[in-house]
Amino acid sequence: MVKSPPSPSRKTLAVSFDDHTTLTENTKQTDMKTTKYFLLTLFIVLTKFGQAQTLVDTMTVYPNPFDNVATIHFEIANTDTVSLTLFNLNGQTVQTFFTNTILPSGSYSINLFGGSLANGLYIVRLQYAFDKSITKKIAKIGSSTSIHDPTADNEKIILYPNPTSDLLTIPIDGQKTILITNLNGQILKTVKTYDKTISLSDLATDNYLISIFNQDNKLLTTCKIVKAK
Repeated sequence: MVKSPPSPSRKTLAVSFDDHTTLTENTKQTDMKTTKYFLLTLFIVLTKFGQAQTLVDTMTVYPNPFDNVATIHFEIANTDTVSLTLFNLNGQTVQTFFTNTILPSGSYSINLFGGSLANGLYIVRLQYAFDKSITKKIAKIGSSTSIHDPTADNEKIILYPNPTSDLLTIPIDGQKTILITNLNGQILKTVKTYDKTISLSDLATDNYLISIFNQDNKLLTTCKIVKAK
């Protein structure tokens, strides 16, 4: 009996099936690469968007304390509706720079002139997107109030010991607000107290400025202090 040769159609069908399987696998690999690329691109876009949004939360005021002029510097990442206002500690509006003003994205610097301001503490508030805000506390000192070495014999208010490794004595009766800044004007500590002694243990070894206000927000003195080890 003569055996018949394999049917060509069956062989062709097998090859066609294998080719289809290979094509399907290649398509799946291409789809996976496309999906991975899309997810990576989306991650990069969202990351950059998040980084850009953090620029909104930026406002500095310097020098602080200030005498004649302070600079209010802020940045916004996107075009937004902005209000910039100066308040006293009673919540009363002292000066308005912007009110619901549409500003394009960028950096802005505004001068705050202190000639007409009484000595004391103030609040600068930057409001944007209607429901978000940044606030900074600043201190206005008069030109007659000099930053001095509190160990001088001719000063009425002497803070001691200076330098100090921890406790600082402030010989002033009654309620007082104590504002401590570094030499760049950054507020590091605010204390409202009746005590005559405060602790500086939470401050690093460095030079600082300390401003003291009475309960009526009147500046009593501004001194340079040294935090020792």
